[in-house]
Amino acid sequence: MTTSREPVSATPGLNRSRVALGRFVSNTLLALATGYVLFFFSERLFWGAFKPGDHVGDLAVTWLAYSVVAYLFLSVVYCFRARSPWSVFLAGAFFGWLIEGTLVGTLYGTEPSAPFPLSLLVTGVSWHALISVWVGWHFLRRALREGRARRVATWSVLLGLFWGTWTTFLWRETPPVVVSVRAFAAHALAVSLFLSIAYGVIQRVGARSFRPRPLGLCAALFGVGVFYVQQVKAEGVLPLVVLPLLLVVAAAAMWRASRIAGDFAEMDRSRPLRAASFAGLLAMPLVATAVYAGLLKAGWWARVPVATAVMYGITAPLSAVVLVWALARSLLSRLPGPVHPDPCNMSSKAAPVLSAPAGARARHDPTPQEATAMKNPRDYIDEIRANVKKMQAQGKVEKCYGISKAGKNDCQTDVSSCAGTSKKDNQPDAWIAVPRGTCEKIVGGMVKG
Repeated sequence: MTTSREPVSATPGLNRSRVALGRFVSNTLLALATGYVLFFFSERLFWGAFKPGDHVGDLAVTWLAYSVVAYLFLSVVYCFRARSPWSVFLAGAFFGWLIEGTLVGTLYGTEPSAPFPLSLLVTGVSWHALISVWVGWHFLRRALREGRARRVATWSVLLGLFWGTWTTFLWRETPPVVVSVRAFAAHALAVSLFLSIAYGVIQRVGARSFRPRPLGLCAALFGVGVFYVQQVKAEGVLPLVVLPLLLVVAAAAMWRASRIAGDFAEMDRSRPLRAASFAGLLAMPLVATAVYAGLLKAGWWARVPVATAVMYGITAPLSAVVLVWALARSLLSRLPGPVHPDPCNMSSKAAPVLSAPAGARARHDPTPQEATAMKNPRDYIDEIRANVKKMQAQGKVEKCYGISKAGKNDCQTDVSSCAGTSKKDNQPDAWIAVPRGTCEKIVGGMVKG
């Protein structure tokens, strides 16, 4: 008599090792790619061109240093669920202060052009938060993720105009640094190509897949700590007071922002790459080169104080307004009743956290409706998606395209990943789940695949 035997599955230990390895690879790729995006806007865009004395090896080391800080930046974004523009700006301020307070030291007023306390704004907030994180990492990356080619091209043209104009500040340095148009174009195209690759990696891996791990956090903190110790030795007690205070304020604001209802934008899942959108990035180096070449021919432009005009006339005031707005909106807004579970808890069995006063909790247990309201909206969206897939697998429902009202679709469309994101009635790529066999009875309904 022959008995059939079930195939032996992989051991739990092997599965855990594979998951851990996959998490390590995705975290590393996201840290390196995000590090390059931040390095591009904070270093290559800031300095504008490849200057005499610059070496590729030094730039690579700087990129790796930015990647270490990027690991901490992504951890902050993950832990505080920074998705909305104002919470992302707070994360950008956290990143800027961390860069300027550890790797460089200009946070403490070491530059004559930005004495303390003006150095708290310039350049940690006025450049790193405003341009590197808010524009480069958030808005431009979001346009790429959503496949909005026209918006990508618009951002690229604006950044190209800024890049070509800003780089002329080198002409007023001591000694003046004037690079040729050919050298400027070669540098702009090269670093922009790597920027496209970095954006592509983030989009394919999915920024939402980042999960900070204890070992990674310890390694990143150690690396940043080495530079921080050097700043303490050079500046004395000031770094011990200023940097921790700023980071605590930013963290407290982000903590409150993460608990304000409605502060959940589209989830950052893995997306296919859209060639048309990424092609729009080419406008940035091309426009920058054209602007730089035009200004180089205009001899009078060399007398314009570009750095002072841009930094103190535009970016510093604008970033100050946005920072005050973000802090006020997070610190002064009234918290809703339910407080979401702490996403930084790395335990898979984290208990939910209730925000009701102790007396209220003693009076009654939460009803099913209250318990649902206490859910993290991210988990709620995932639960809807899982339930739809489960019912589809059971043959109970089907996706019916082209019949939903604007803003009432289920789950994703071709250009978004959340429910309720369709822009118009009967949008062809938006669907709702209906009982199987119902869609063909509805005018305009389509079942794909």
